[in-house]
Amino acid sequence: MASTKYSDKGSAGSTVSTGEATQDELLGNNRSSTGEDGAKVDSGVGEIAGSGTGVAAGSGAGSGVNASIDARTDASAGAEESKPFEKANPSKNSDDSDPDHLPVDVDEINGRPVTGLMILGVGALFTITMAGLNYINSVFTPIFLALTLVLAFRPIGRTLIKRGLPSWFAILTTFIALIIVFTGTVAVTVWSLTPVPETLMRYTGNFEKMVGQITSLLDTYHIQTDDLSKYLKDLNFNSLISWVLGLLDSLSSISGLITIAIIALFFITLDTTTTAARSHVIRKSHKNLANALAGFEKRVRHYWIISTVFGLIVAVIDVFALEYMGIPLAWTWGMWAFITNYIPNVGFVLGVLPPMLMAALDQGWEAMLIVMVVYSVINVVIQTFLQPKFVGDLVGLSPTVTFFSLILWTSIVGVLGSILAVPLTLFFKAILVDSDPRTQWLDVFLVSEGDTKKRNAFGLYDVDQSVEDPLTELRNPLSERRIHPIASGKLKLSSLSRQLKREARTSQQSVESGGNERPDAGTK
Repeated sequence: MASTKYSDKGSAGSTVSTGEATQDELLGNNRSSTGEDGAKVDSGVGEIAGSGTGVAAGSGAGSGVNASIDARTDASAGAEESKPFEKANPSKNSDDSDPDHLPVDVDEINGRPVTGLMILGVGALFTITMAGLNYINSVFTPIFLALTLVLAFRPIGRTLIKRGLPSWFAILTTFIALIIVFTGTVAVTVWSLTPVPETLMRYTGNFEKMVGQITSLLDTYHIQTDDLSKYLKDLNFNSLISWVLGLLDSLSSISGLITIAIIALFFITLDTTTTAARSHVIRKSHKNLANALAGFEKRVRHYWIISTVFGLIVAVIDVFALEYMGIPLAWTWGMWAFITNYIPNVGFVLGVLPPMLMAALDQGWEAMLIVMVVYSVINVVIQTFLQPKFVGDLVGLSPTVTFFSLILWTSIVGVLGSILAVPLTLFFKAILVDSDPRTQWLDVFLVSEGDTKKRNAFGLYDVDQSVEDPLTELRNPLSERRIHPIASGKLKLSSLSRQLKREARTSQQSVESGGNERPDAGTK
């Protein structure tokens, strides 16, 4: 193939790059360029061989080296630009219009396959995993529950070992604490629900009267709800009692799950109290996986501890409120509120419905409304104002992801899936997303906005770390603002005033230091 010249002889004996290259050179072949009359420019040598006359050093040599570097730079740039073309088109002579040789969507940074295929693969793996978990849920659920509880109690054993106590004592102490908490919670729950059927039997007449009032109210306002009316007419108190008894029977039938959970608690505690050597190996060989598992342990521990503490606070306040109002089974409804506090999003609704029904049966509609208002106020104050101040963004999952995880895990692993929805989501997020840098970008679709900002600030995402100036909106014209930040409560007037004064002072100092200061600058 004829070679297009890269350099020509200049008037002063120097070479001038023509800016043209052969197709082989564009594909990255780093070869020396040879002039038409025998002039040769080699890498790092400023020697020019003319027609029987050699000119070395001086401006000619320097120009030759510069021209060679420029030519090689152009060729390298052309080669870099042609790499995606080579990957997409193995045949250099193929026609671009041929559908069989269309370019493939390749990541410009790492050359990875298209993102859609990656998502499809992760989705297929996740679907297969969920089907398998549904098949073994009776074994998987108690074991996973035991694992998360051991992680929550793990600091007890670590603290004892750090203080010089033997490992067996730390393991035994941790296991005893787990058994007391786990079996105590199950026993108190069953004990509190046991008197419910007997108590409800005393309100058979009130229940039928309440159903009649609802039916007549619908007829008064001419509300055409045939299905609801038929359901209310068919509804009787015996069916409600049967449902409660069935619930208690199902609780008593989970003794097998409780046994598996207790055995799992012992062995997991025995195996995870001291893990320094194993953690070191994992961190050295798979650092991202080690960080993901450590993050899962921290988040699930915070989830159990904070949910338990605030659940107890809500339950105690509910019990005192119901006792003050004279609602029967106040301790039962308090325990029920504590259990449903672990259920995300809809736990409050599930916790308030039974005491509302009990209040309506015992004291009428007014008492039911009072119970609803009291529960709502307690829930808003505790979970909206107090809890975020202590824990901030607790688990990092967005509300939408939390809600759909509740539906998903309840349908896959049963009733316990509603309580384990958040820990299960955190676990699979750590394994499938956080452990691999190639899938960490999927994290932004799962976590909340606040957690995304934190992770971006710490450099966990491979994106620009610059943070937008919070006063940018204030500097825009009023017509470009939707709501003034001060009026919306996003900025405080005092901090805004201080910030603007600092900026004005800095601007004045920069003007004065730029040579524009007057003779009496700096004095007043």
